[in-house]
Amino acid sequence: LIILILSGFIWVLIRFVRRKSNYSTQMSLLMQIPLLKKFILLTNSHFFSVNFGSMLQSGLALSDALHVMEEHLNKGFYKEESQRLQRGLLNGKTLPELLLAKPYFTKELAEIVRFGQAHGELGEELISYGEWIFSELEERIYSSLQKIQPILFAVIGTFVLLMFASMMLPMFKLMEAL
Repeated sequence: LIILILSGFIWVLIRFVRRKSNYSTQMSLLMQIPLLKKFILLTNSHFFSVNFGSMLQSGLALSDALHVMEEHLNKGFYKEESQRLQRGLLNGKTLPELLLAKPYFTKELAEIVRFGQAHGELGEELISYGEWIFSELEERIYSSLQKIQPILFAVIGTFVLLMFASMMLPMFKLMEAL
């Protein structure tokens, strides 16, 4: 009952926050959860590097690729980030500076961008980095599942044992009465 009430409260809180705040604020709140922070950093960096890198590799300019991301991505956070990055580039800041300004991406992403721009291979570097992040995400998910699996099996086993006991207990009382 307490878990049900707590989960209901969390659900109402999440619904309220989603309605009242922009996507960047929601992402900042998610980044405050210690277990999710590294996963979100890797996911954001992977999504950005693969999509942005493939657009750059196909021949689009930096600002054009950001504009395409802004216009065609249905994910609100990446649309907001594309707008922020475009404004920053128009104000004379470099892309690595802009990526380091907010905590939504890994620090390595800014270094990859700096390295790729210096060598003229930004699209290829970003795609390679995105593939590396994907393998890193797979490893983290696999190791997390290996840690959670025994706990999950213990909980399910306990639940089955309690169900069995709740069904057998009345039979044992009935047999005692005979």
